[in-house]
Amino acid sequence: MGNLVVVGGGYAGALAAVRARRSLDEGQVVTLVSDRDVLVERIRNHQLAAGQTLRRVSLRELMAEAGVELVIGRMTGLDVARSEIVVDGRVLGYARLILAPGSRATVAVEGKEHVFSLEVESSARLAARLTAGVGRLLVVGGGLCGIEAATELAEAYPLTNVTLVSRDPVDKLLAPGAGRHLRRVLARLGVTVLEGAGVTALTEGSAALSDGRAVSFDACLWAGGFVASSLAASVGLPTNGIGQVPVDARLHAADNVYVVGDAACLTASAGSPVEMSCRSAMPMGAHAADNAVAAMQGRQELPFRYRELGICISLGRHDAIVQTRRSDDGRPGWLWLGGRLGAGVKEWICKYTVGSIEKEAGRRQKYRWLASKPEANKGPRRLTAS
Repeated sequence: MGNLVVVGGGYAGALAAVRARRSLDEGQVVTLVSDRDVLVERIRNHQLAAGQTLRRVSLRELMAEAGVELVIGRMTGLDVARSEIVVDGRVLGYARLILAPGSRATVAVEGKEHVFSLEVESSARLAARLTAGVGRLLVVGGGLCGIEAATELAEAYPLTNVTLVSRDPVDKLLAPGAGRHLRRVLARLGVTVLEGAGVTALTEGSAALSDGRAVSFDACLWAGGFVASSLAASVGLPTNGIGQVPVDARLHAADNVYVVGDAACLTASAGSPVEMSCRSAMPMGAHAADNAVAAMQGRQELPFRYRELGICISLGRHDAIVQTRRSDDGRPGWLWLGGRLGAGVKEWICKYTVGSIEKEAGRRQKYRWLASKPEANKGPRRLTAS
């Protein structure tokens, strides 16, 4: 018998907890450990920075509906041999443990005290700053998060001059037509794009670029990369250079311990590249829950299979790009949507993430994802966000 413990109240952790609960016996306890009692819709944090009011998704209500015990606190210890974790001094035993601590924004240069990030609290502080009036906003990072933030903030604060700095071309992940659409939108919103150089140092009001230029700003938002949560390393699990825990095809990191989402580095191929994103984190969380339940019921665990479909990038509230990608290597496919139609699809996808967890909690619908065929697995691949 035994109990299942899930650590991390984000997309992957919340989904894993409610999914496991619906399949386990009533006498088995499922516990979710989270450091906050709300589910943060991280893919909407750029909207928070733009001063928009987001829907509050209560983890307490979600878990109560599903029959999952919610413990608000921080995990501070792990004893694999004893199958125990420590949460703020309280010892919790487990038969299976799923770790989904997520990732955090990281500033890789000197001067991080001079920037905002897309974490919840920092996004709220940036919104207050921009509402008070900012002449020049610098957004660092030309990946999906940086593009979404730059366009959202330029639309929300039209009197603010927004500059986006990117080491790579901002349309790197897009088909030619989608890339041209992105550049038209950036121009329409008045966003200045500086490509081919990265930020090497930050001081108050100024960023030094790798090509020797300096960019002045009144506020700076750093969207230049993410690393896994420090939780895994802090409790003694092995990690790679960005804090991710190596996991096998079944998502195991150690005896009876699974790691999923942004904190996991898959050492076997899932069929498609597995990136730091909610589109792969939720399938990993669901699959780990299925495997944990199978193991606790004496059934065989299965390897994780995942097929990439595409990416979506919001460009303010009235435009977006939805871009298909090749499932084998993540390169852009030929099909894409833009404009208001793209915005509508993007918003549906955002609602689907939380909606899937809510439906699973209420046992109204089981979350599903597109899995790759076993013969497509040719070797380990892991991409990370930038």
